[in-house]
Amino acid sequence: PAPAPAAAPAAASYTDPGTYADYSSNITTQSVTPAPAAAASGSGAIMLSSAYAQLGAAQDCTILVEQALRAAGHSVGDLSPAQLAAYGTPVSNPQPGDMIYYANGGAGVPHIAIYIGDGQAIHSGMNGNQTVIATANLGSGPVYYRA
Repeated sequence: PAPAPAAAPAAASYTDPGTYADYSSNITTQSVTPAPAAAASGSGAIMLSSAYAQLGAAQDCTILVEQALRAAGHSVGDLSPAQLAAYGTPVSNPQPGDMIYYANGGAGVPHIAIYIGDGQAIHSGMNGNQTVIATANLGSGPVYYRA
């Protein structure tokens, strides 16, 4: 004879205990700066290193990129994001150290940043002019330039 089918397990019941522990006071956060990714070129590596060195600085986006370009040997003055992007060549395969230009950086004005890889960038002028790591996908979308 065939074995009898197994009986379905009994439905589990749940009783709400009515009290919950507050674990939020036990959570600690730590700010971690990731190691710079390898850049595609010598100039890109220098620009990336310069951008990482500026993390935490209170400045606008153009100062971030102007300093990175100067570190890579370019003579630049006080320029707009579009003028800074013109120091590079548009690329469709972004590499760490590339500049990212946004016609609208999300606040209704042009913006420029430095790509660090994995969809992330170093931006200045964020959250009270802070220089921070954030997504590369802002506002009108990124257009990449290699210096």
